[in-house]
Amino acid sequence: MSGTNPELTRAKSYFKGNTYGQLLSMAKKDAPPLKDIVQAIEEFVKGEGRGITTSQLRNIFAKVKSEQDANRLQLMRPVLAYTAARQGTQGAKIIIALLDDLIQQVSDDNQLKSFKAFMESVVGYHKFHHPK
Repeated sequence: MSGTNPELTRAKSYFKGNTYGQLLSMAKKDAPPLKDIVQAIEEFVKGEGRGITTSQLRNIFAKVKSEQDANRLQLMRPVLAYTAARQGTQGAKIIIALLDDLIQQVSDDNQLKSFKAFMESVVGYHKFHHPK
């Protein structure tokens, strides 16, 4: 799932300016202003969230949340590929492409914390905008 693909391009289109690059900086003490980042996450989930179920997102989040090592987070990538293939919708592929791309970039504990915060936001906004 590596490399640039149409699903990832579409996912990134929700994050204007430098907000995509700041997703893995949300947990830093000198984090950028989070208002625009959180708003972009909400718009992304609102626009693409229909393609994946809340339970699938929560299952992914539970595994991410329990991970304590940034390197071991890479083991989530095959799980994400399976989820995207199983769901079979364009929306799921777009969400999974974004998660996969971010996981590939996680290299330290602060980025892991930021990714967990990102996932928590995705799950929360998904439940809000797509409650079924």
